[in-house]
Amino acid sequence: MRAVVFACLTACGFHATSKTSPVDSGDAPVSVDAAPDAASVVVDGPPDAMVTPIDTDGDGIVDALDNCPTVANANQRDWDGDHHGDVCDHCPHLPSAADPDSDGDGVGDACDPRPSLAGDTRVLWDGFYDAADITGWADGNTGGTGTWAVTGGKLVQSATNPNQFT
Repeated sequence: MRAVVFACLTACGFHATSKTSPVDSGDAPVSVDAAPDAASVVVDGPPDAMVTPIDTDGDGIVDALDNCPTVANANQRDWDGDHHGDVCDHCPHLPSAADPDSDGDGVGDACDPRPSLAGDTRVLWDGFYDAADITGWADGNTGGTGTWAVTGGKLVQSATNPNQFT
C-alpha cells in the first residue's frame, strides 16, 4: 500500500499555477489550477486504512517530530540548538548539523581528542537547565572540597585551590 498525504494551511507559501502533469503509473494528466484547500488528502489505498504515527523510543514524541527518535528524551533538550537531542548528540555543547563521529566511538569529531581512533567515551553531559540539576553534586560525591552552585548562569565550585577541583 502507498499513501500520500498533502495538506496546505492558508498561510503556507504554496502557489499553484495552471499546469498539466502526469499522475502515478500512466494515468491521464490532471490539471492543477489552484492550491488545494486545507483538507485535501490523496490516499492511494483502501479508504479505511489508518496511518499510526511511530514513536520508536516510546518517549511520547512521534519520530517525525523527535530530535532523538531512537533514545527516549521526552524533554527534547537540545543545548546547542543543532536539532540533535542532548542524549544522542555526539557533541551536545557544539552545534553541528551533520554531527559526525568518524571513529564510531560515540564522541563527535568536533569534541573527540582522537577523532580517527576509536576508544573515547563521553562519561557525562548535563546542560544544567534547572537548579535541581545540581542536586547531589555535593563534594562528598565528587571528591573535591567546597560546594557546587549556579552563579551568573555558570556552574561553579566554591573551592579556590585548583588542587581541590574535581
